[in-house]
Amino acid sequence: MCIQIAKNELMRELRLKAIECLMTMSYVHDKADFTDVVFRKQVSDCTMFFLPGITSCMRKVALDDEKQGHRITSLAIKALYRVITLHMTDYEPNEPQQVSFQFPAPKVEKQYEPETFTRDGKGMLKQVETQKQSPEWYKNIADNLKEIIESIMPLQYQSHPKVRFEISELCRQILVHCPRHMECCLTYCLEMLISLSEDDNEEISAHSRNTLDQVSCHTLNLTLVDILAENFYGVITRLPRIINGTDIHNQLSILNLLVGYLRILGPKTLFQILQTADNLKRLMQSLIVVSQLEISGITLFEEHAIRNFEAISETSTTWKQFKYINEKVLLSKFQTALQLLSKSEASEIIIDCLCDLFQNEYDQRNEIVFLLNEILSVQVEDMPNRLRHITNVLKMYMDEENWYLPMEVNEQEAILHEVHSNIVQMCLLVEGIGNMSNALGIEFKSFLLKTLYIVLERAGSAQPMLSTAGLTALLKISKSCEYNSVTDLIVQNTDYFSFHVIKRLKRLEQNVRVLDVLNVVMKYSTIDVLPPIMNIINEVLFYSCDKFQEHNTTSFLRVFYSFIQCLRRWECKVSTKKTNKTVQLLKEYKRKMDVYYAAHGLRDEMGQSAEELYEEDINKVEEVNVDNKTEEDYKKTEPPEIIKLTVSVLKRSLNFLPSKNRERKLLVLNILIDGLELISDFENELLPLVHLIWSPLTDRFKENEDSLEISKSFELLIVLAKLSKDFIRHRTSKNIFSNICGHLKNLAEKSYLKDRGSAYRYTQDYKFQLNLLSNLAQLITNLDMTEQDVEKAMDAASPYLSDRQPLPLQQCTVQFYKALACFEFECVWLHLINIWGSKSDQDDVRKRVFRKNTECLLKTLEVLR
Repeated sequence: MCIQIAKNELMRELRLKAIECLMTMSYVHDKADFTDVVFRKQVSDCTMFFLPGITSCMRKVALDDEKQGHRITSLAIKALYRVITLHMTDYEPNEPQQVSFQFPAPKVEKQYEPETFTRDGKGMLKQVETQKQSPEWYKNIADNLKEIIESIMPLQYQSHPKVRFEISELCRQILVHCPRHMECCLTYCLEMLISLSEDDNEEISAHSRNTLDQVSCHTLNLTLVDILAENFYGVITRLPRIINGTDIHNQLSILNLLVGYLRILGPKTLFQILQTADNLKRLMQSLIVVSQLEISGITLFEEHAIRNFEAISETSTTWKQFKYINEKVLLSKFQTALQLLSKSEASEIIIDCLCDLFQNEYDQRNEIVFLLNEILSVQVEDMPNRLRHITNVLKMYMDEENWYLPMEVNEQEAILHEVHSNIVQMCLLVEGIGNMSNALGIEFKSFLLKTLYIVLERAGSAQPMLSTAGLTALLKISKSCEYNSVTDLIVQNTDYFSFHVIKRLKRLEQNVRVLDVLNVVMKYSTIDVLPPIMNIINEVLFYSCDKFQEHNTTSFLRVFYSFIQCLRRWECKVSTKKTNKTVQLLKEYKRKMDVYYAAHGLRDEMGQSAEELYEEDINKVEEVNVDNKTEEDYKKTEPPEIIKLTVSVLKRSLNFLPSKNRERKLLVLNILIDGLELISDFENELLPLVHLIWSPLTDRFKENEDSLEISKSFELLIVLAKLSKDFIRHRTSKNIFSNICGHLKNLAEKSYLKDRGSAYRYTQDYKFQLNLLSNLAQLITNLDMTEQDVEKAMDAASPYLSDRQPLPLQQCTVQFYKALACFEFECVWLHLINIWGSKSDQDDVRKRVFRKNTECLLKTLEVLR
């Protein structure tokens, strides 16, 4: 009855009570005296006929759906192993014990026949009197229990830790108390314990490891090493097949077994096992299969913007997409196994074997490099020996045939699949250098002269994965060598990289990647490296004039752009002007007086305004300054060397503005936008350069449909207006302004009715509109343009006052009119009144779409007025 209730009842509490009742009747409940061996043997003799029914019932209950709750499952497992140990415990421990941990051979026929247990009372009584726990009985029972133990093995992955703990305790009870009578079940228990020794729950893993230690001590005289070695070989043989499957529980199980066996075998025993060629070969093949990488998702697109280190994570390894390991827990477990191999005495054999495979197995090089990187990233006690291996591996990595691989699809050199594989391999190689620096620590400084340049080369690559791998390696190297940052690493090794850069620039056609190095150095260095950087830029300027280097023009421009950004970042805007403190004080005085008189509507006692007083005082100061000037003061001021170099870079870049190559034109525009700010205090250098820029800049606005290019050209015009003001007022109004207003007006039709969900908002046209509306008022103000030009700009912007335009464009347009009102109030007021009040009745629909923004502006201007 208890068995039926335990199996079939729906009420949980009743099922629990039924199992507890079975345990009490079998004298295995919690209050039983487990130390009373004599009484337990007597109970075993009386209840031996209930063993098959109870164990079968507990197996069924334990394997039921998890919805039944962990309490029922864990109690069923507890009842199972307590009943088993009651009957299968070795009550005569003095007899010789021969235990085998090998997997039993499959059973051909079932020896034990449960149907002999008849329901006839006389037959049962006869069996009780005659049937004894003989060796044959133990063997038959063990064969049946083997099936039960094998069937409950999946419970080691049960989600609740209490269930897994009971499985660990089941294994302990059988291994410690029943090793002779349940010999055929020991291997299953041992494997479950090894797997559970790697459980995430500390209590379970500790309990399992303690049991393994206890078992190994008790069976030390039974050639356990040979048995474990054979079982270990079986694990690494099954590893590829299971990892190739889709069941994550099986994958985690086999990896846990691998790690568990590596732990229990220990460094010395593992070395003995792997000295056998077959074992070593099988292990290498299995590890390579597990670490197989997926390369189909590799992108070939280039990205020329060098990333910031803040955006780089050491765990960001997009080039390591595994084919079979799709979960972090699996990867973590596999890396643990590799770390154990690295710390074992067999690591030398493994590293040598992997290096041989790298030279011979071209199709598996990515996986081999990954394994080497993981093994060599671990710090070990025998560092001198490890240093020798790292030296050899680095030499192999940096071999030009391995380091520089084809990255472009070419029928003669590489197909698409090979290019994908090459990119992954190159990423893994530079990652390996970073990993080995972690292992060596400060001692890696001795390798900097060999590795720093090529790592910088990778960090500056236009291929995003290579760049990320290179930057990650630089981070690891800087930490390992105890530099404060990557910037500190570069500054401290300035002489080294400047020597290599200048040396390679002399043969630029063979060393195009040197420009990538220069980009990285300038982005992440400080002003301390300015002198060598200037020398290098002079070299680049020289080689950029070589007609045979035209194919490298884009790379030259990238270097120039990095140099300009570098100067902007260092705030290297040097000014030799000596500001007169008196004039500064007068300017501050004038500002304050203006505020006071404007607030009170007053003039001074002499009837002069603050503006007139200011002009009078300024004239007096200037007269004094003119009288005090000497002949040397009238001489042209010689600009600093850095300004001369900046002007040379800007002039050289300007030559490529008319280029047909879009990328080059955009680079030149960016260089000019940022570079002109650097020479803003040097009028003698600035104005001639503005004059040179004007003609090619004007062409950018004519017959050009590329919104990005026009937008960048407009940004350059804003900078020119800010710096040179009146110098370009007339030519702007004559040559460019009409084209700008025409573009703005034409684009209004494209953005009409483009709501928030429209894809139009992601186009360059939309961004160009935002740029124009946000900065057009600034252009007009800086150039002090005429009322006619202001009218022209307002006519172009007025369509964007419609509420049918995207909201950001409406907001920018409102701000545009407000800014213009500060410059030409009356003109703006009349323009808005015309939009609002001159429409006839038939135009009421159009009036309504303009009403909202026009009303807002008129109310604002009314307040200002």
